[in-house]
Amino acid sequence: MRKIIIPIAGLFFLCFFLFLNVYHSNADGNLLAYWKLDETTAGSTVIDSSGNSFSGTPHGNPQPSTDVPSTITFYDPESLNFDGSQWVSVPDNSAFAMTSATFSVWVKFTNTSAGDMDMIAKRSSDGSQVQWQFGYNAGGNQFKVSLANGGNSCCRDFDWSPGSPLTVNTWYNIAVVIDGTHNTLTWYQNGVSQATDNISGHNLGTEIPADLTLGASYDGNSEFLQGYLDDVRIYNTALTSDQIADIASGDSGPGVPAATPTPGPTSVPAPGAQLSSSSNSTPMPSAPVCSAQMPSGTPDLFQIDSSDTYATLYFSPVNNPVSNYYVSYGYSSGDERFGTLTNQGVSLGVLSYTINDLLPDTTYYFRIRPQNDCMPGDWGNEMEITTTKENSANTIRYYKDLISQILSVFSEQTTNLSSSITKHINNGNQTSPCEYSVKAGDSLWNIAQLKLGSGFDFQKIEKENNLSSALLYAGQTLKVNC
Repeated sequence: MRKIIIPIAGLFFLCFFLFLNVYHSNADGNLLAYWKLDETTAGSTVIDSSGNSFSGTPHGNPQPSTDVPSTITFYDPESLNFDGSQWVSVPDNSAFAMTSATFSVWVKFTNTSAGDMDMIAKRSSDGSQVQWQFGYNAGGNQFKVSLANGGNSCCRDFDWSPGSPLTVNTWYNIAVVIDGTHNTLTWYQNGVSQATDNISGHNLGTEIPADLTLGASYDGNSEFLQGYLDDVRIYNTALTSDQIADIASGDSGPGVPAATPTPGPTSVPAPGAQLSSSSNSTPMPSAPVCSAQMPSGTPDLFQIDSSDTYATLYFSPVNNPVSNYYVSYGYSSGDERFGTLTNQGVSLGVLSYTINDLLPDTTYYFRIRPQNDCMPGDWGNEMEITTTKENSANTIRYYKDLISQILSVFSEQTTNLSSSITKHINNGNQTSPCEYSVKAGDSLWNIAQLKLGSGFDFQKIEKENNLSSALLYAGQTLKVNC
């Protein structure tokens, strides 16, 4: 029996060991490389904390710095300062040829009038071949990603310019999500989606014999960074907008366990001695707490007007407190890979928001949640649409349900009021205290919301005016509580 028990026990421990290793290998998900840049000594190897052994070698002696983003909540003692002649090289690896990818960096520029500066790049030393590169043209206030024109032939730049010029010596989280399946490239600044490009015909390239570089391009020959880098990541998948927002908020992000500081020396008390209330161990920095009140209720997304490249969303606002709304959308139910934050506080009536740069003949799923300062609310309902075919002159109107269709107005009576719809309604010139003059874009629902406090009271207006139809026309005068 003993001869049988020993092999079984050994097999059990072998399986347990393999389980632990499988668990470890999957713990980082799709995190391909993660350079924390926490090295405290100049010239030290730049460690890859993803577990994939993509550590780098510094060149030109970039200096460690205790200047780090104040919003990061995990242990982050250092960043790396590049003076315009320094870089880090990571040995070539076939894993850097990807179908989809996400690049995320914390960066603080010390010169916002220079030319091209690269944060991460994979390009040959003569510049003739490119897998990809991710940088910033400070003089033109323009971020760029260079992608191969199919294979590894060089290349096309996809650009995005921030709405406001970047400020020198200010930390920003900049991320770019490249979805090779749907041929899209989406820019994010501080966790908020800024722009999306169609990258059909371009890709992240096939493997070329060149090192990956941080802080420069062309294997450290040009496009040097003038500024600080911190917490640099590469994922070999397209992250969702919520995952990008998580990174930008200062959390550890997907696939990354929160780091803990190394405790300082502690003394062992003598037998019978009382323990001191103080400790020599380094305390963990406490995460910021959002004390704002959560928004009340959820937005009711009831109508979407769609063409081949845009969609206008119509939704009812929520009650106070609310400072803005977050619109999320993707290619399947619950997919939040794209998103944008609208600036809209407490309001009445109906709000509308237009999403541009959509792909033709593509199915999208939209939903909206309110937000009050730093505190998000609950998601509202989800609506599915399909954009029209490319260059189609048609517009398709989608409704949440039958009652939404009944309360709507004809397309010629509808205008895209965007966030100004509240002002448009509030500035209505009523002919008397109990009358209301209908304007383009109005419906019985938003008039009841404005005048009676609830859209569900539309039937009172309908009955008071003996309306045989819920359809309205601009200039029509309605009695409301006369």
